[in-house]
Amino acid sequence: MIDFFLLLDQPRQPWVVEERLHAAFLERSRQCHPDRFHEADPLEKREAHDRYVELNSAYHQLKEHRSRLLHLIQLETGNTPADVQEIPHDTTDLFMQVGQACREADQFLKAHANAASSILKAQRLIQARPVLARCQTILQSLEAWQGKLVEVLQQHNESWLASDSNHGKLLSDLEQLSRLLSYQDRWTRQIKERMFLLTSP
Repeated sequence: MIDFFLLLDQPRQPWVVEERLHAAFLERSRQCHPDRFHEADPLEKREAHDRYVELNSAYHQLKEHRSRLLHLIQLETGNTPADVQEIPHDTTDLFMQVGQACREADQFLKAHANAASSILKAQRLIQARPVLARCQTILQSLEAWQGKLVEVLQQHNESWLASDSNHGKLLSDLEQLSRLLSYQDRWTRQIKERMFLLTSP
């Protein structure tokens, strides 16, 4: 398994400084960017392309909180965390709100799917405002939750740096945090998708 932290010269820990990560990616990817290999032989082109893809993959995996945590856990334990589908108890209310808002938006979109004229489309946008407002309120809750999760991640990073080598309990906490980040991301995408559809002419 490729260590993406090592590949981009980042410390192996739960948190990364995005500016440093981006600078490291630019520095390394510049050397193998496809634009530099127009005149190269096919083997050199292929190797440069593969290296560029690898660096790009590493950058995007380390940039996102959840994927970075999963990669860290895999490197530290040698195992892929289990994909638990059970909704955490303290997020059930938010989960229900997201589900209800998505169903309401879907019903509205289905009922107004045949609005062909400009007047009907304009009326649809006006009628969509209450549904859109509920989605916006839920989106704000999801964004606030993300802020709290990021704070917890930063606290875990401090604990990681403070402990010498025994990260067993912390890895378990990071695995749970990665699941919460996954739910937050999925629900946010669902709400944003409905908001986009509700505001599309």
